[in-house]
Amino acid sequence: RASAWHDPDMLIVGKPWALTVSQAQIQFATWAVLSAPLFIGADPRVIPDEHMEILLNTEVIDINQDPLGDQGRPVVFNSLTHVWVKDLDNGDWAVVVINLQNINHGMNETLNFAEILGDEVTSADVLSARDLFAHQELGRFEESMTVFVKPQSCIALRISTRDSVSGVPGVNPVIIDRPASDESQGTSFSKATAPLWVTIFVLFFVCIAAFGYIWRLRKKEKLTTKTLAVPFVEIHEVGQI
Repeated sequence: RASAWHDPDMLIVGKPWALTVSQAQIQFATWAVLSAPLFIGADPRVIPDEHMEILLNTEVIDINQDPLGDQGRPVVFNSLTHVWVKDLDNGDWAVVVINLQNINHGMNETLNFAEILGDEVTSADVLSARDLFAHQELGRFEESMTVFVKPQSCIALRISTRDSVSGVPGVNPVIIDRPASDESQGTSFSKATAPLWVTIFVLFFVCIAAFGYIWRLRKKEKLTTKTLAVPFVEIHEVGQI
């Protein structure tokens, strides 16, 4: 309802040990399209530059703070892919495409405008699209567009009917080869090393717990051995004199 917002909790963007750069983009874009409060859960004094760039992305923040206050709706929602659409006050749409697959290759996702944007879009409309993380105009498209999304990454788009009359339809697919991976952003926590780091951390505490259990067991065994080894003492009743 108006003036009420869903709160999926604070952002963990800014914590490179918790999210890769591409995963941080997923969370920030999702919170923006949901019109959710953007509460930063990290210490701003130590947020890495690549995460701070996400938090200060005014184009994505504009989607979150749009005056219409509409919450985005899922038009594709399965275990591999999420596509969210949010109506904007000036007639534009925000579209977030998320690839949840954790594999070595990305995916092509075709966005049919009439299907995802609603009845106000017809097959005759030519729409323009802009990548909000790359800050890049992608061109104009008729009926649909196809985007390439890397694993565990997202594409955040602003789609508009502006300048569509004289526009030339774009060529599919659009491969947005922007620096979304941790290697290109310079952080030491890549998609491969983050799970390994967590595994090492867990194994360390498992080893400590196992060592403590064995130590207590050995201590108990020694105590039992000492108790059983107490020599037998024969007691003779002393008669009265």
